[in-house]
Amino acid sequence: MTTVPHVFIIESVRFDDEQDDRKEGLLLSQILNLAGKASEYRYIRTRKELEAVLEQFSDSGFRYLHISSHGDDSGFGLTLDYVTNREFADMARPHLKGQIVSIGL
Repeated sequence: MTTVPHVFIIESVRFDDEQDDRKEGLLLSQILNLAGKASEYRYIRTRKELEAVLEQFSDSGFRYLHISSHGDDSGFGLTLDYVTNREFADMARPHLKGQIVSIGL
């Protein structure tokens, strides 16, 4: 699969960050778009939504996937769930075909 050098951003933060409008992934998407770089932004709260947007990323043909969330060495938190690194690898593997993943914690 040939990809295009665009960025697909998935973000999930705690309720207090939502309330205070601290969404760094959204800001990153806006900056990329202002610079003329294509990006897609998805805000999610659950593991089920993560699975769905990983399919959207796969279908997009974008080369870069960026996850913006809180986390630690073992995994990362969604607003309502926690995903371990192993769970994410298993979930994402079918949707990655040479793309690059970055996780900003």
